[in-house]
Amino acid sequence: MNPQRTKLPAKIEKIILFNQAWMQKEGEEVNKLIFYYNGDLKGEEFSNWENSLAIDDVNHSPTFESDEEAIKDATNSMGLSEAMINFVKNFGSQEEIYSVHGSKIRMSLKEIEPDYWLSLCLTLPKTLVAAQSSKESSAHKDQHYIEYQDDELNDYLVQTVMKQIYESFFLFHGSLQSIWEKTGKNLSHLRSVCSGFFGWFLPSLKFSMINLIELFGAIQYLSVDQSTYMAAQSFVNHVLSCDLSCKHILFLFNEQLISSSLDLNNTRIIYRYLISSVIPEVSSEEMSEPFRTKVLKKTRFIRTNIKVNLKEEESTSLYLMNVYRSINGATVAILLDSTENPLYDQILSKCDVFMSERLPELAFKLGEIAVIGINSLENSTITSSNSLSASSVSTSSSNLKNDLQIDSFRFAYFNESNASFKSNAGFNGRFDHRKQSDSDFIKLIIDVKSDLRTYLLPSEGKNFIEFVAKTTNESWLVAHETDARTLFCMLNHKNDNLVEAAESVATHLSKRFKNYLFLD
Repeated sequence: MNPQRTKLPAKIEKIILFNQAWMQKEGEEVNKLIFYYNGDLKGEEFSNWENSLAIDDVNHSPTFESDEEAIKDATNSMGLSEAMINFVKNFGSQEEIYSVHGSKIRMSLKEIEPDYWLSLCLTLPKTLVAAQSSKESSAHKDQHYIEYQDDELNDYLVQTVMKQIYESFFLFHGSLQSIWEKTGKNLSHLRSVCSGFFGWFLPSLKFSMINLIELFGAIQYLSVDQSTYMAAQSFVNHVLSCDLSCKHILFLFNEQLISSSLDLNNTRIIYRYLISSVIPEVSSEEMSEPFRTKVLKKTRFIRTNIKVNLKEEESTSLYLMNVYRSINGATVAILLDSTENPLYDQILSKCDVFMSERLPELAFKLGEIAVIGINSLENSTITSSNSLSASSVSTSSSNLKNDLQIDSFRFAYFNESNASFKSNAGFNGRFDHRKQSDSDFIKLIIDVKSDLRTYLLPSEGKNFIEFVAKTTNESWLVAHETDARTLFCMLNHKNDNLVEAAESVATHLSKRFKNYLFLD
C-alpha cells in the first residue's frame, strides 16, 4: 500500500528590506533596517491602505516594532543577507548574487536601488509522507516524514516576483531614495510607508499557484476590426483633448488592452495593477444584486486622484490616476498632470460628460466582438510613436472549429517587444489571469524560460533556438525562441516519434500562427 502524500507549496518565511551603506558602526545595525516581516503580519490591518493613496500620503500605518527579540531576529537575518552579498562581491568575479539554496530554505536577494536590498526567504515546497505501520501496531499512526523539493521552486520565478514587488512600490510611492531625501532622512517615515505598502501587497503573494500573465509581465490585447479600432482611437483622442491636464490614457475592455499612450514598461505596470486589483474588485461589486438594483448610471469613476509615479526617460513623473468604468466591461484610466490645480473636479466632470455619452455604445460594440469570438483570430499590433494598440481584421472563425482539442495541444506565446500574450487556455483565446495553475505544462514553461535566459547569452549572436523534449508523462514539449518572440507547445501524442511530433506541432502552428515569423 502506497503511503499517503500531502504536498505543501513554498511559503514566505521572511522579507527584509535594508540599506547596506547605512550605519557601518557596530551596534547600529538595526538602523539599516527599513522593513522586516517574519510571517506574523496580518493583511487585514492594512485593508484601507489603498484608499489612502488618494492625494494624501499614508498617514497611519504600523512602524517597526521595538520588541528586543524581533529586533535581534531581524538584524541576524539582515546580517546573513549582507554576508552573502559581500562574499559574492569579493569572490564572485563581478557576478551578481540571486539566491542561496539550503536544504529547507531558499534565500533570494535583489538590489532594487543602489545599496537598497530586498531579501526574500522562502520555505521550499515539501511533501508530507505518512509513515507506514503494521496493523498490529499503531505507535507510528500519526507520524510522517518530510521531503523537500528544491527543484520545484525556480529562481527566475522568485526574481520576477521581487521585481514586481518593487515596481508596484515605485508606482505608488516613487523611489526609496527619494522618500528618504524628501523627508530629511526620516527613517521612521520611510519605515511607515514601506510597512503600509507591504501590508497591502503581501496577501496577494502566493507561490502555490503560477500566473503566466504576471510571470511574463504580459498584456492581453483585444483584437478588433479596423472600424472598431478607429472608433476606439477617436474616443481616446477626444478624452485626451477634454483638458490640457489629461496627459495619458489606457483603454481596456474585459481586462484586454485596446490602447495606451504610455510607453511599454509603464503600460505593463499600470495594466497589471488594474487587472489584478481594481477591475476584479469592481467586477465583483457589479455582479451583486444591491448594485444592480441601485445603479442609475451606466458609467462612473471608480478610483480618483491616485498618485502614481512613472519613469520617463531619465526622470520620474508624478500623475494623478483616475479610473472610469462602464457597467458592460470597459475601463478607462486617465492620468492627469499632478501640479496643483484647484479645478480637478471640473476636469473630471468634463471628462465624465463626454465619456458617459460615448463609452456605453462603444463598450456594447466591443462586447459584440468578444461574443462572436473575434479574440481568437490572429493578433496584429498597430504601434505609433505615442500609442500601443492591437488590431486585427475581422475574418470568419469557422476554420478554427476543426482544431484538435485543447488537451492534445496546448500553447503559450509571448512577444517581449510589445508584451503581448496568447494562449489556447480560456474563452476564445483569452487567458483568465485569475485562474492560476500549477500544471506540469506551466512548470516546464518556467524552467525552460529560466534556462533560455540563463544560458542563451546575447553576446553569442543567436537569434533563434528550438528546444524539443519528451516529458516524464510521454508528452512532447517544444519551445521556439526567435528574437523577442517565445512560443511553448505541449503535444499530448504519446505514441509519436520525434519527427511525427515536429510535424504535428508545425501543423498547429500553421493554423494559429500563420502570419508569425519563426525561423527554421
